[in-house]
Amino acid sequence: MLMDEMDIMAWVTKQSRRGLNLGLMGLVESWEDENNVYFVMGLHRGSLRQYMELQCDLALDGADRQKKFELKHVKHHADRFYMAQSIFSLWHLHGAGVVHRDIKPDNLLLDKYGRCTLADFGLVMRADVPGKVSFENVMSSRECGTEEYFAPEQRRALPYNYKVDIWALGCVWVELLAGLDEPWTQHGSFPEKHIVYYRTKGAREGVRESVVELIGEDHPALELVLWVSLLEHERSPTLLGSPTADRPTADDPTGSC
Repeated sequence: MLMDEMDIMAWVTKQSRRGLNLGLMGLVESWEDENNVYFVMGLHRGSLRQYMELQCDLALDGADRQKKFELKHVKHHADRFYMAQSIFSLWHLHGAGVVHRDIKPDNLLLDKYGRCTLADFGLVMRADVPGKVSFENVMSSRECGTEEYFAPEQRRALPYNYKVDIWALGCVWVELLAGLDEPWTQHGSFPEKHIVYYRTKGAREGVRESVVELIGEDHPALELVLWVSLLEHERSPTLLGSPTADRPTADDPTGSC
């Protein structure tokens, strides 16, 4: 794993020297001693998690209505910017035949220009072996990553592939659009401190409009995204279990649905 992480960052650095910005963390220098291996990477003073925490604090403070309107306008464009940047980074990583397996706001770092950089390749799965199984068909059953961002197949201890990264990034987007400052799956719903905010007139409708605008009214995943954000319980999909469903047990070998 350590060598994979170093190889990926070294490859990113090589691409950057050719003038390509992949939105991925590169390696400046590395060395080792008897006990440790050291990586030197570019300075990033913040993360998407910190940005989300700041936006949450601003939304829940006592700012006047006009100020909140201005902040909402800025946040709308910033959110779309970060969403575009994060999928750009993941697209490049998958294009290199690498599955990240730990996508979360803490691993999306912000550089001095405010651009997203996907970092922490310590849990990656390499799927770029020439002449072997194609990237789309490389599977794993290893449990790793951050549980709050596990895809349904990971929660049920089933084999998974690169699509778990897409699920995790979708979870990040839900938190970003909803103005949360912590994983929504920690509670199975929006955190208690947000209840008053989401009962505010127009708040829930605003989140829904953002989701619909992002993926489209006719998109086949619309019901799933609205369900994940717990905005419309009556439209919950019937083919997926609860995001906090328990894994299969001896009494229930199929798991709860």
